[in-house]
Amino acid sequence: MDAALVGRDAVVERVWRALTSGTPVLLDGPSGIGKTALWRAVVAHAGRTGWRVLSAAPTEAETALPYAALADVLRPLADALPGLPAPQRAAADMVLLTGEHDGAVDDRAVGAATRTLLDAAVTGAPRVLLAVDDPQWLDPPSARALRFALRRLSRWPAVLATHRTGGSPPVPVPLGLDDDPTGRHPLLRADVPPLPPADLHRVLAARLGGTLSRPLTDRLARDADGNPLLAIELARAVLRLPRPPAHDEDLPVPSSLRLLLAETLRALPGPSRDAVRLAALLTVPALRDLAAAGVP
Repeated sequence: MDAALVGRDAVVERVWRALTSGTPVLLDGPSGIGKTALWRAVVAHAGRTGWRVLSAAPTEAETALPYAALADVLRPLADALPGLPAPQRAAADMVLLTGEHDGAVDDRAVGAATRTLLDAAVTGAPRVLLAVDDPQWLDPPSARALRFALRRLSRWPAVLATHRTGGSPPVPVPLGLDDDPTGRHPLLRADVPPLPPADLHRVLAARLGGTLSRPLTDRLARDADGNPLLAIELARAVLRLPRPPAHDEDLPVPSSLRLLLAETLRALPGPSRDAVRLAALLTVPALRDLAAAGVP
């Protein structure tokens, strides 16, 4: 499998083999370790090789938007809506905002429609991938509907999700993937490990060029503890210093990824901060949408 991910080829291959055998996969790892990059690589490969991909990548800002993530998952299946029973069709129309409806939403009808559509997709296509990135940000109605459907499907699609570890309290396993009542879908928890120093060197060289000395790169790799996002932000913080730190000096930068990113944002010009803020509000940031909002 062609995956242009530094140091991650073995993990990607393991995940792909599991999915092709019908095993649901959870990509485990802390924030910044590269779960989303792996998720995107596998999803893209599935699309290139003819799989039908049903995906959602919710953000924290969308947890209050009912059925936002479920709409992303079901939108490729909209052509099948006319064949649904009337209550399920009305529920699916409501989720996809394709019809006019009055009154309260029936959660059971939404769950049943989700199950029927997923069942038809799995039956009608040779390969189907249900992929959810950052499922901790699923809006609760979407999470309930997907979990309802998966518990009742006799045949699952391939399922791929990411799972953030290392937090307090721990983030529960999403969608009930660790609680399959049939026992037919044992979960593979694929750990995304820290990158070794040699691979972090390649990451830093690719992202920042040859602007850092080898000893300084070694220190950054060590202080980042194998986390590529943290290593990149540490390197950028060092590059903002008036001079590189000497070998016997501590790196005068915060070790918190949140603080590092906050410093990076504060250093941007005001219009750039506005552009980042608008991009963060979009499910899938696109230049055309930012341009329409007046961002050059």
